[in-house]
This record gives sequence, C-alpha cells and structure tokens, in this order.
Amino acid sequence: MAKEPAQVPGSIGASDLYTIGEIKRRLGISSWAMWRARRNGLKVYRIDRCRYVLGKDYIDYVEVAGKLSKRMTR
Repeated sequence: MAKEPAQVPGSIGASDLYTIGEIKRRLGISSWAMWRARRNGLKVYRIDRCRYVLGKDYIDYVEVAGKLSKRMTR
C-alpha cells in the first residue's frame, strides 16, 4: 500500500478539508485569530458538532484580508 506524502506543518492544501483545530495547529494561530477570521468572512462548514474549513476557502480569505490590510495602511 502506497504511503501518502505527509503534509508539512504550516502548509494548507487547496483541495483538502481541515478541522478548525487542524488549521490552528498547522498555522500556529490562536483561537482568537480564528474567531476573527470567521467573523471577517472565512467560510466554515458545520457537520454535527464539528467545524471544517476547505483549504481553498482559507487561501481565498487570506488573499482578500491581505488586500484589505494594504488599503488600510495607505
């Protein structure tokens, strides 16, 4: 059986689905930072009691948030 390549901590795959905890662990962000991201438009999918983030949605959120912060500093 072929072994899947391990994801590198700090990286998010666009086609992968992550729990909120996994996103926080991989990126080293706090619960507060994740809460703010969710409040600012990060798409979160809920199935029963678990919450998930699609890698592409997180990448899209970071791109939009980066553009907004550049505008605010000008």
